[in-house]
Amino acid sequence: LSELIAADRERNTAKRAPKASLRLAEMHFSHHNRAALATLERALVNHPETERAKPYAAYLLGLQAELNQKPDIALPAYEQVLNHADAGKDATLLEHCLLRVAAASLNLEDTAQANQALDTASLLNPSHWPLSANLAVLRNDYSHAVEAYAHYLAIFPGDHQRIRQLAALFNRLGSEEGVQQCLSLVDYCAPSEQTGLRNALQELLAGMKPANGS
Repeated sequence: LSELIAADRERNTAKRAPKASLRLAEMHFSHHNRAALATLERALVNHPETERAKPYAAYLLGLQAELNQKPDIALPAYEQVLNHADAGKDATLLEHCLLRVAAASLNLEDTAQANQALDTASLLNPSHWPLSANLAVLRNDYSHAVEAYAHYLAIFPGDHQRIRQLAALFNRLGSEEGVQQCLSLVDYCAPSEQTGLRNALQELLAGMKPANGS
């Protein structure tokens, strides 16, 4: 019985922990529920674990500012999150905050800062590297895009769609060597994807050779 009581107490403590507010905050944000966000932010401001709650409260302020179409106010709030969150204990908060920094920066037409935020978020969760690559392409920063795809494929070498995207980028840049590097990744892909991908990459190479030889 004492073990059950202790386990129940531990669960209740976890529910009241500042990090437990993150999922609620993002649900309220996605539903544009300003009142619920404000209530949750006040609860965090008055949370007994003051220091642990600070970055979460700042995140709530940023979300509210974004809903109010004030990205210039959201960014300083998110900066407080990045300055005060614990990299070990608050990794998910940091990741989500960096994604919001990217979104707010795009609203302010600061695409370079948005790309930097996505790069940093990708260090916490590598699945974001393709987002960084896509934005870099839109910015015509192709070297940045190549680097982002390279980071991603170093971890997920069997993603045939990203290999195709990187190869298309190398083709645009006229880099036969780059397409050859993509070809070397084909064996990591699912067997059902290998033949089609290999043929597509070889077609790219065949189309590049006349231009290189002229």
